[in-house]
Amino acid sequence: MAGDAVLFDCWGTLFTTAPASGPAGPMGVLADGLETEVDADFRDVYEEAFMLEPHDGYATPVRRLARAVGADPDGETVTAMVKGLEQLADVQVPYDDALPAVEAVRERGAAVALVTNTDATSLARLRQSYPLDGTFDAVIASCEVGALKPAPAIFEAALDRLDARAGTAVMVGDSPRSDVWAARRLGLRAVLVDRGDKYGQLDHEPRVRDLTALGNHL
Repeated sequence: MAGDAVLFDCWGTLFTTAPASGPAGPMGVLADGLETEVDADFRDVYEEAFMLEPHDGYATPVRRLARAVGADPDGETVTAMVKGLEQLADVQVPYDDALPAVEAVRERGAAVALVTNTDATSLARLRQSYPLDGTFDAVIASCEVGALKPAPAIFEAALDRLDARAGTAVMVGDSPRSDVWAARRLGLRAVLVDRGDKYGQLDHEPRVRDLTALGNHL
């Protein structure tokens, strides 16, 4: 294959949070509790509050996020948001094509890494439910390295752990900004995973609707 290392994003690429009812993800839970809207600015503040450093439980990053958006929720509201986040964490599941795709890449001789903006609690729960450290040669999480995609540092940490060069590595992810553009700026090739067909009108190539077609672009 063309690349000797393949870096996979986690959320929206390999794993999803699939609650039976209620907001579709953690930002929905938090925005409802803080009485605000989910937009690009809120996403950035949420990631900085939750995903840059370890924490024990969700209460601390919930309060950190509230301060960042100028909110002052009472204890009952914080408890409700924490409970909502914990319920979402209980339904973190891989897409049907995800783990087979990772295994197929490994069988082709490439090293594989999980490179994810994620919080410490979600990562710990994923590790309890799935053999992440046995599936990937390296797990690079923002909360452990102190850097968020699209910052170069998190990609560089992954390449270093895999002993790989940017020019022979591929990033696979669902975010044009945090995965595709960020990786290409460092010299990696990148494949956009567009499960919801949101980016068909834009110039994002290669673009796949699911991971069954990934092998054609590596």
